[in-house]
Amino acid sequence: MTWWLPRRTITESSGGNKVPNSHWTKHVIDDTWSQGHGLTNGGRESRRQARFLTGKRYMAHDHDPGSREPLGIYWYEFLMDEGTVRWVKHVIDYSSRTGAGLHIPTADLYGDGGMEFAAAGKNGLFLFENRPFGEAGGIAMKFGVNTFIWTASFDRSHFALLPGIKKAGFDGVELPLINLAEVDAGAIRKTLAENELECTFCSVIPSGMSVISDDAGVRAKTREHLESCIQVAAEAGAKLIAGPIYSPVGYLPGRRRNVDEWRRAVECYQSLGDTLENNDVTIAIEPLNRFETYFLNTAEDAAALCDAVSNPRSEFCSTPSTPTSRERYSKRIPPPGPAFEACPHL
Repeated sequence: MTWWLPRRTITESSGGNKVPNSHWTKHVIDDTWSQGHGLTNGGRESRRQARFLTGKRYMAHDHDPGSREPLGIYWYEFLMDEGTVRWVKHVIDYSSRTGAGLHIPTADLYGDGGMEFAAAGKNGLFLFENRPFGEAGGIAMKFGVNTFIWTASFDRSHFALLPGIKKAGFDGVELPLINLAEVDAGAIRKTLAENELECTFCSVIPSGMSVISDDAGVRAKTREHLESCIQVAAEAGAKLIAGPIYSPVGYLPGRRRNVDEWRRAVECYQSLGDTLENNDVTIAIEPLNRFETYFLNTAEDAAALCDAVSNPRSEFCSTPSTPTSRERYSKRIPPPGPAFEACPHL
């Protein structure tokens, strides 16, 4: 994708008359994806700030490079500051069935100043709503990518990944928070700020720890570990830790959870309330499938646990593979109650 900037000069004709002359200079906006078709002017806030909407069309030309790469819809923000021009890419939709067709019509359907648009392509017709956060049906969505795609750990040697992640249009990264000694929180915070990226952490409970253990000493050790995780996350600038942070992944005693284990989990998360509040961090508790844990297997379970903890800093995280209920036919996620899904994983 390119843009052309006109340059106007004055030349003198053979007769001595001054005549205007124009030429165009080509600039690359984004060369990380191919097969863009429709492009819509998204309006401008000022002469120095404009935007447009575009996306990848499914199999537009199946012989072109990148024809089989994931579809995406993006909006690009044009910024000019003291003569310096830059384009900022924002991801609206990526790697779903939705792509951009030949045209992307826009309209303010709700009269609230937000611009909705329709995407019609070979996979169907889709409406994208742009609703202000806090209104019925509205959601403030940001897109992040987990660095597990590239590496099992994350240290200074992986900082070079961040510029490319930003260029791809992501708002942030999710980093592993497993071995605290490997996390250079200060350096991570500084490098993320330099790349204008936000950060969340994903974590698991190490072997030998558990918030549901019948051993009070193990539970105390686990609580201290979680408090340290919260403090490290805050130092790195993160506001969210997500994961199955109750017992080690793969621990399967061959029975169902019992009421004592449920009570211990509730008590542990409640005891973290002050640490979470003081560090401005939220935990998102993730249920897993039955071959990974016996304690928390459905979104319904996770929401019920968060309701029992009754702390806005304790929410839940789900993935598309997480069943909504034991029957897998729940009509609502989350079920009734104050629990809120903080971090959907795709």
